[in-house]
Amino acid sequence: MNFKIIMYLVASLLLFSCGKHEESNDIAWSTKHDSVLFKRWLTDTVKLIKRQNINDSIVIYQDSGSMDLYKKYNVVIHPNQPITNIDVETAIWLLKENDTVPEEQFNLQFDINYFFDVGFNGKKHVCECEFENFIVKTSTRTTKYNFVKANLVDKKIISGVTD
Repeated sequence: MNFKIIMYLVASLLLFSCGKHEESNDIAWSTKHDSVLFKRWLTDTVKLIKRQNINDSIVIYQDSGSMDLYKKYNVVIHPNQPITNIDVETAIWLLKENDTVPEEQFNLQFDINYFFDVGFNGKKHVCECEFENFIVKTSTRTTKYNFVKANLVDKKIISGVTD
């Protein structure tokens, strides 16, 4: 009787450990697959960026598991002018969210940094971005903003007429 119980426990432990092993293999396979997808995407993306002759700064880490892309902008924005660049459009949207879009022509300077990492569950990549050196210049003032958690904060008038 005790022998049957012991054999049942041993068989249960073997089945349990085999089940965990298969799950572990599935996770390892998924991680490797996601990494391969990212590396293919990375190769195609870098080729595209270089083909566009953009003077962006690209950092690819040794394991090819992540890429950082740094862009600098210095553009003149005219009222009611259509915006064709997605980064500039996003910067204008941030100003609109803070009700600080100048009504006159202005100069917009900013750096945007994209951080790409391997995605999970079949996604090619995960992307985060942040703005730095966000400055709005009009004929009467220069205003600098800080960017925190997808928001422009700490509006600081550097020069010009204050409210």
